[in-house]
Amino acid sequence: MEESQRNSLKVLMVPWSAHGHAAPFFELAKRLSKCNFYVYFCSTPVILNFLKQSQSNYFSNNHPNTKIQLVELNLPSSPKLPLENQTTKGLPRHHFPILLNSYEMAGPNFSNIVTSPLPAVSYIIIGAATTSFFYHLYAFDGARDFPFPEIFLPRYELEKLYSKNASMTKFIDDIYASSGVAMSQDIIFINNWKCTETKYMEYFSILTKKNVISVGPLIGKTESKMEDSENIIQWLDQRDPSSTLYAAFGSECVVNKEEIEEIARRLELSNVNFIWVVNFSFDEKISAHGHATPFFELAKRLSKCNFYVYFCSTPIILNFLKESQANFFSNNHSNTKIQLVELHLPSTLELPLEYQTTKGLPRHLFPILLNSYKMAGPSFSNIVTNLNPNLIIYDIFQNWAPKIASALHIPAVSYIIIGAATASFFYHLYAFDGARDFPFPEIFLPRYELEKLYSKNASMTKFIDDIYASSGVAMSQDIILINNWKCSETKYMEYFSILTKKNVISVGPLIGKTESRVEDSEEIIQWLDQRDPSSTLYAAFGSECVVNKEEIEEIARGLELSNVNFIWVVNFSFDDKISGIDGILPEGYIERVKERGMIVAKWAPQAKILRHSNIGGFLNHCGSNSILESLHFGVPLIAMPVLVDQFIAARYMVELGVGLEVKREENGKVKAEETAKAIKNLMVEKKGEELREKSRELSEKIKREEDKEIDEAVVELQKLCLKNKNLS
Repeated sequence: MEESQRNSLKVLMVPWSAHGHAAPFFELAKRLSKCNFYVYFCSTPVILNFLKQSQSNYFSNNHPNTKIQLVELNLPSSPKLPLENQTTKGLPRHHFPILLNSYEMAGPNFSNIVTSPLPAVSYIIIGAATTSFFYHLYAFDGARDFPFPEIFLPRYELEKLYSKNASMTKFIDDIYASSGVAMSQDIIFINNWKCTETKYMEYFSILTKKNVISVGPLIGKTESKMEDSENIIQWLDQRDPSSTLYAAFGSECVVNKEEIEEIARRLELSNVNFIWVVNFSFDEKISAHGHATPFFELAKRLSKCNFYVYFCSTPIILNFLKESQANFFSNNHSNTKIQLVELHLPSTLELPLEYQTTKGLPRHLFPILLNSYKMAGPSFSNIVTNLNPNLIIYDIFQNWAPKIASALHIPAVSYIIIGAATASFFYHLYAFDGARDFPFPEIFLPRYELEKLYSKNASMTKFIDDIYASSGVAMSQDIILINNWKCSETKYMEYFSILTKKNVISVGPLIGKTESRVEDSEEIIQWLDQRDPSSTLYAAFGSECVVNKEEIEEIARGLELSNVNFIWVVNFSFDDKISGIDGILPEGYIERVKERGMIVAKWAPQAKILRHSNIGGFLNHCGSNSILESLHFGVPLIAMPVLVDQFIAARYMVELGVGLEVKREENGKVKAEETAKAIKNLMVEKKGEELREKSRELSEKIKREEDKEIDEAVVELQKLCLKNKNLS
């Protein structure tokens, strides 16, 4: 081919939306661009952003002369698939079918990019042995043995993946899109080393009747910062030659908990040196962003009252705030009185940067994060010394904060984001080592919760301090701030004040105002608009709290038995081996409830939903933010607590007259019948109308008085600062 002719050739490349596909596709794009092809690289925004970051040197060094142009392929908008989930990396398993379906529906958008008929060639990033094996199954519908017996699938894998009553051809096409490969024009590219796979390439060529051409192996060259690898290389430098095993399962392949435990045990038994990169599912949720949000809301209130706020947290939390509060920072860029300050936890191989928050943190890593936080005192001390603030406001698990503040003669105040009923209950257990009954009998923990969490042979004081860091609260200077509504918790605030010998001051309720895109909520709100007023139940258990599979099934049956309209945000556990929502819900469930139920995976615009007039109730876990939103928007709740503090919060909402609690069995199990009964009581019976009326009354009162609460806090904080200034 003449050079001038080749210069005019333009290539459009479209990888599947996976980092593991995008990298070898981009390597091929770079090779082609060196051969005078002009490449349009078309993918989702999240993949293109990954390439801009991982290939930053390439784009900066070749900026004016690059022959690769990035082109966005926008998938159809869906609240079930936010932008950050439009890639398989970090995608919860139950979202994979949603991503696949969105990709299948992206044809019209791609058609707008490509406006005329063109030759199309398939580029396969897996080797010829794998590709030919699965194409063989596709071509012969599983009726013939693969001609190379050394390549096979064990029986348990076939049985796990394939039903004998189904078509093998359809099954393989569903998971490997073999029919798309068959449409490749004349040739097929494959990312392998030809010399090692000649026989498989030849067989694949026979099967497809195409010329199979090797283009590799092309290995994705992503760039890493020196500091990201320094600790690992230093550790490795200290080992003997060829003495260390490297264990990794890719950035997108997640092994389950049982397998992780088995790998860990085997590595321990082997007694060899090893570096192990452990990848976890993003489905596991606990809590932490749930602390940052009410802290940031307090920061915003204080900044309006002439305080200059240094907001100090880990980089991952600060990045979350930059994204969720983007409008705040852009609108107040030059005048903002809030400055974000990074707190770097001690570096460890066990806790990479993305796990320096409890959101998405596997349970077994929580002690490691907690330990890293306990060791962050020196870093925090340097920050405080440099900034020299007049006041420190700290959260739980930061006992070093008041100690460092005291050493530097700076007042430090504890800010508790859970309500006074919960805080006083657990501080009572801490103060009296479990020896005295809580003075308000309507607030209690069920026996099964206490038995599950607490051994009679242990110290209750130590146990409560371990899970709630009560000793840190005790060090708060003169006052304690609490995120609640004072009028509804007066007796608990007074008792908490007696226990701690501090002035307990309400600052709220402060509700996290995170921003959501219109397209993320449009489908849900349109569906909700078609229901009757107060006819629909909203069910959600927080973005960080996960109910187990058994409870999900009981909730599903309860919603079905209740026969009411509902929107249900389903979150899955790391332990559940599922392939999608269909994999965890009862068989045929979605079809049966589709006329009156909307099921959403992972996330929904909660504030928008709760303020909608057609919502009549809120089934939730009684997390602190959910309770505050329930009160603020005047929506009564059905309590189904999951974690220990949520049981206390549930009792409080029942006492307040704005909630019902699902009755559990003696062993703590949730049953569908009791769930349905609670739903009907709230959504259908007269009791529900009474609860809605009480909720609306409280909501109106809260909205009238909520700004007054912060005024007292501001005055007390100013006094504290001045008092310490005078003393110094």
